[in-house]
Amino acid sequence: MILLPHPRQLSQGESYFMLNGHTAIVLWGAASRQELVTAKQLQDDIKLYAGLGLSIRRGKPAQGDIVLTYGDGITAQGYKLRISPDGVEIRGGDRQGAVYGVQTLRQIISENGAVLPAVEIEDWPTFRYRGFYHDVTRGRVPTLDSLKKLVDTMGAYKLNQLQLYVEHTYLFRNFSEVWRGDTPLTAEDILELDGYCDDRGIELIPSLACFGHMFEVLRTKSFGELCELEDGEMMSSTYSNRMEHHTINVTDERALPFVFGMLEEYMPLFRSEHFNICADETFDLGKGKSGKRAQEVGVDRLYIDFLKELCGFLLERGKKPMFWGDIIARRPEMVKELPAGVICLNWGYDPRQTDKSIRQLAAAGAVQYVCPGVCGWNRWLNQLRSSYDNITRMCRYGRENGAIGVLTTDWGDYGHINHPPFSLPGLIYGAAFSWSEGEIGFEQINEEIARLLYHDRTGRVVGLLGKLSEAVIYPWEVIVRFRELVLLGDEVGAREIWRSARSTVSVSVQHAALDRTLQELYQCIRQMDTRQRGMLQAWSIAAEAIRLWNRVGAYVSAFVANQRETREEGALATELENWYLLYGRLWRGVSQQSDLSRIGDIVSWYADLLRTAQLPGPGLTKVNERLKKVIKKTKPC
Repeated sequence: MILLPHPRQLSQGESYFMLNGHTAIVLWGAASRQELVTAKQLQDDIKLYAGLGLSIRRGKPAQGDIVLTYGDGITAQGYKLRISPDGVEIRGGDRQGAVYGVQTLRQIISENGAVLPAVEIEDWPTFRYRGFYHDVTRGRVPTLDSLKKLVDTMGAYKLNQLQLYVEHTYLFRNFSEVWRGDTPLTAEDILELDGYCDDRGIELIPSLACFGHMFEVLRTKSFGELCELEDGEMMSSTYSNRMEHHTINVTDERALPFVFGMLEEYMPLFRSEHFNICADETFDLGKGKSGKRAQEVGVDRLYIDFLKELCGFLLERGKKPMFWGDIIARRPEMVKELPAGVICLNWGYDPRQTDKSIRQLAAAGAVQYVCPGVCGWNRWLNQLRSSYDNITRMCRYGRENGAIGVLTTDWGDYGHINHPPFSLPGLIYGAAFSWSEGEIGFEQINEEIARLLYHDRTGRVVGLLGKLSEAVIYPWEVIVRFRELVLLGDEVGAREIWRSARSTVSVSVQHAALDRTLQELYQCIRQMDTRQRGMLQAWSIAAEAIRLWNRVGAYVSAFVANQRETREEGALATELENWYLLYGRLWRGVSQQSDLSRIGDIVSWYADLLRTAQLPGPGLTKVNERLKKVIKKTKPC
C-alpha cells in the first residue's frame, strides 16, 4: 500500500470492505463547508476509480457507510482511519484531522478501487504548519484555474499553507505605472482563491516585497524618489537588475507611509492571521541615499529598525508578521529586538545545506520555519536530487531546533521558465517530510510519487525526470545574462560569463544520454493513467529546450573564445523559433502572458545572432559589429 505522507502507524488485516451502490458518505456531527468539499472530493474519486455514484448524507450512519467525524482523544490535525468488513470510519482530532483522514482514504481508493483492504491507521503531523511558496512575480502570473489545481494537489498531500510571492504583479490602486504592460493578479482573483483555499483547509498567506526586491515599483517615475539608489528609475528592466535591486530608502520619511499603504490595501483580501513582508536580500541598503546614516549606525541597525516598524504595524492590526531570515542571520542576537509573535522564515537551498543559521537563530529565541526549495529556478526541469537532499536536511534541522513549520519554496528567477507542474515532486517531498519524522529513500519516494501522482504502473517516471534534468550544460542564467551584458555594452562582462560557464562535457555525449532517458520515459507513458499522459508534451518540450540551448551555448562559448566555428547555424535558429511556438502554447495553458514575450525576445535575439554570425570571426567584438543593427532594434529583457 502506497501512501504519502507515510502514516505513523498502520496495520493491515486479511479481510476487506467492498463499496456498493448503497454505501453512503456520512458526515456525523457538525459539518462545515470544508468537510462537505472534502466529502465531494471523495465522492468524485469513488466515481472515478470504483465506478460508483455514492450519496453524501448527514446524520446517523448505517452499517456499510463511510463515516466522517471528529472528537476528543486524538492529536490536533491527527486522525484514525479504520476499514473493516462493516464499513469505513474516519475520526479526526479536529475538523482538519478528519479532512486529512479522507485524503489518505482517497489514496487507498485510487490504488484499490471498490475493494478496500482492511486497515487501521493512526496518524498526525510533525510540524503544525506545512506550506508551499509559489513565485508569481519573476516571470509567470498563473491563471486562477492553475492556482486552484495547485491548491487541490496541496490538500491531497496534507499541506495547509500557501503563499504567493508578489513584487509588482498585483493590481494596486494608483500603481498603473508599476503593472502596466503586465498581467497582474486582481483583488477578485485573490478573494476567489482565498475562499477556495479556505474550503480545502489551506491558509492563503499574503506575501509582499516591502523592503528589498522592489525593482519595478521603485524604478517608476511615480515612486522612484523612494529608491535607495540615485537615479534608480534609469536602471534598465533586465532580469539581473530585477534580482539584485531595488531597496527602499529607509531614511526617507515617506518610506513607511508608502509601505503601510500597500499593506493596508492588500491585507483585507485574506482571511489569514499571518502576513509575510519578505524583507530579504536588501542588497542596496546603505549604498546610496541612506549611506551617511549607515556610516553612523551601521547597515544592520538600519535594517532591524525598519523591520521592527513593519512588524509593529501588522501586530497592531492583529496579524502575525513573517519575514525571510537571510539578513538577520548575520546578527542572530538582533532577533531579540523584534516584537513577540514575529516568525522568521529561515531559507537555504543547497543540497548540502548546514544547520548553522537555524541553530543560531533558535538559540537567540527566534520562532522559525525552515524553508527548503524545489530547485526548479533557472531550469527547464527541476533538479530532483538536489531538491530531495535539501528538503530532507532542512526538515531534519527543523525538528532538531524546534521550528514550528516548513515552507517549501518554488522561485521563478530569470523568467520562471520551468513548467510549474514540474515542481510537484518537490512539493510532495516537502509534504512528506514535514508530516512524518522518518525519511524515505530517494529512489523509493520517487517511485511512490510516480505511482500516486502520475498513476504510472512502472513507478519510473519521476526518476527518469530527475535524469533528464542533469543534461543541462549551459544554465539559463548564463544565456540571459550574456545577452543583457552585450546589449548594455559590457563586452568584458559578456566574455567573462561565457568563460566561467565553459564546460568540458561533450554536447553530443550529453544529448545521447538525454535521448536514451527520453526514450525510456516515452515507453512508460502507456503504463500511465490516460489523464496524465498529456504531461509527455510538457516533458518533451523541456527536453528539447535543454538540447537546443546546450547547442546554442556551445556555439556562443566557442565563438567568444575565438575558436573557429564552421557549422551552418541558420537551421539551429529555425529549430529554436519552432520550439518557442510550442513552448508558448504550453505556457499559456497554465499562465497568463506575463513574461512570455520577454522570453520570446531572448529566443529571437539568439536566433538573429546565429543567422548573422555564421562565418568564423575573431570573437565577441566581431559579433557586436555584426549585431549593431540588431542591438539598436532590441530592448533588454
